Amino acid sequence: MKPLQDLNVVVTGALKKMSRSEAYSIIEENGGFPRKKISGKTNLLVVGDTPWKTEKLSFADEHWMINVITENEFYSLVGVQ
Repeated sequence: MKPLQDLNVVVTGALKKMSRSEAYSIIEENGGFPRKKISGKTNLLVVGDTPWKTEKLSFADEHWMINVITENEFYSLVGVQ
């Protein structure tokens, strides 16, 4: 089973190691569904370099069923060095 199998994944903030489109490709390669907008169906929020709380992060804080991980945790999860 792939690490992001059947998960709706949203990325917020700037990523240091790759472009947003590269991250979306990695999400798909690992069985997930990249989404641009956060919703109640979101399973995972990847937070990049953001100097302030974004609307997406605020939404995730209010909806405790959304797991929030850092950019580095995302890379570890999908095996990116």
